[in-house]
Amino acid sequence: MAGKTNYTATLFAQKKLLGKANTSVAKSDSQETIGSNIQAGAQTIFGEDIPDAPEQLIYTLQSASIGGSATVEWVQFDIDPISGTTYDSNDYDADAQAQAAGVHAYKLKLTGSYQTVSSNTKKGNGVFNNSKTVYETLGACQIVPPNFSGQAPNPYILKLYKDTPSEANEIPLLDEIDWSIDYYNGILFVQDYDGSKIPKFARGFIYVGAMLSASLGGGGGGGSGDITAVTAGSGLTGGANSGAATVNVGAGTGIKVNANDIAIRDDIVATLTGSEMTSQFILTSDNAKITNGRVLTAGDGISISTASPRQIIISSTGLASRTKAFYDITGSHPANSVLDFHGVNFSTSLYDFNKIDVFVNGQSMRSGSSHDYILQPTGSLVFKFDLETGDVVQAILF
Repeated sequence: MAGKTNYTATLFAQKKLLGKANTSVAKSDSQETIGSNIQAGAQTIFGEDIPDAPEQLIYTLQSASIGGSATVEWVQFDIDPISGTTYDSNDYDADAQAQAAGVHAYKLKLTGSYQTVSSNTKKGNGVFNNSKTVYETLGACQIVPPNFSGQAPNPYILKLYKDTPSEANEIPLLDEIDWSIDYYNGILFVQDYDGSKIPKFARGFIYVGAMLSASLGGGGGGGSGDITAVTAGSGLTGGANSGAATVNVGAGTGIKVNANDIAIRDDIVATLTGSEMTSQFILTSDNAKITNGRVLTAGDGISISTASPRQIIISSTGLASRTKAFYDITGSHPANSVLDFHGVNFSTSLYDFNKIDVFVNGQSMRSGSSHDYILQPTGSLVFKFDLETGDVVQAILF
């Protein structure tokens, strides 16, 4: 098979996006008369508001408004190559830059410690699980794309790293490897392979709110509270079977049903008839009608979630506690060699240089391959300079 030409593939995609079918390469999109659309199910459509300007705080749940449901979470992904995608791009695309054969497609997955470090109430439900590959969830776990924010820089643009996430290891969006990400299924494509810039980690926002299907009620009848028959009353015209108004309602707690009306039972439900409320009420979002309300607001190092029914969850984001450890150098230690820092596990701070402080003889060090040190797996460090007997290395983890 010769395969679809570039022109045919482009026309098919362009007409599909414009809501038209592709019936002829001789027709423009305006000449096509048969409609089309991009298919999507309610179970994969975001059903709650997404914040326009979320903060990139690792594993912090955030909402679109104060007290609203948490809908996004800034998380770290592990990246694995996809088998069968190794080739020399120049063999297929004459416009690609000169390169060697290499892997061009990768899959994003949640870290192996996601259920430990995340406060997402849905973790462990089969979708938000340790090491879960994004595309395997069939849209139940999606990366939030940049079109949900008008900020500059856009917080929803995925951050890609060639090693432990840091500014020095970031592969920016405009890097010459020309990478692109499918935010729906977490598939990373690299146009121009470079062996020195193989993606290993990524960070981005995932959607943790309810999907549209959860807010759409199912049909059904016959239960308490269902309206089974309504006929025309005064001033209305009914159909052939119209008669006296008939509404069958089952009484719930606090409700009483009389022969001709439905009322609130005062012995169960307290009602206000013009009286003023003097107590103060704690609110999760502002309500001007409650003059004595006080809005519960998160301060530094605190996150508030109302994602769980009937619960307000207040959590520390990690600024309230820390771990401090020392290591005495008992012999010369050359530059660029691994130093095993006993008793320290950098993975508990997610290898985040914003949560890890390293000092040598009381002087603060800067993380990054072009600076003072590089974090290694678990509790190891590689310094870019020699260490001597008597030097003291200190690490503080938040």
